[in-house]
Amino acid sequence: MWGEPVELVIEGEPRRKARPRVTRRGAYTPASTRRYERRVAQAAMASGERCPAGLLSVSIVLYLPRPQSRPRWTSARLWAHAEPFHVGRADADNLAKSVLDGLEPWLGDDRRVVELHVEKRCSSNPRAVVSVRGLEDDDGDE
Repeated sequence: MWGEPVELVIEGEPRRKARPRVTRRGAYTPASTRRYERRVAQAAMASGERCPAGLLSVSIVLYLPRPQSRPRWTSARLWAHAEPFHVGRADADNLAKSVLDGLEPWLGDDRRVVELHVEKRCSSNPRAVVSVRGLEDDDGDE
């Protein structure tokens, strides 16, 4: 089963993975995406935690700034929560991709991630909270 989680907190507003830009000189990743991925990598390395070995389960909770008005498809009751779900322009998959790509120096190849959970929440304290668990091989028989 999954082992104990290693939790990382990346302060600041989560950024989505922007599409590569193509010019006559070739393709490049936009500077805002590179800066955010660097911040994610620095937070992971500064944590002092080691990445679990083997296959991984990753949970990412993204806390984004609260929109000024309630989206029409969100009920007033849900919107009243302290940290309601965030329904905005940035897709959860693009936000998760920038976090996983930023974790690459710490995580290694993100192909090891076999389970992924992503949540978008509203908060006055924007950040990303990442929980990583390794698959424990507790096979008792030889």
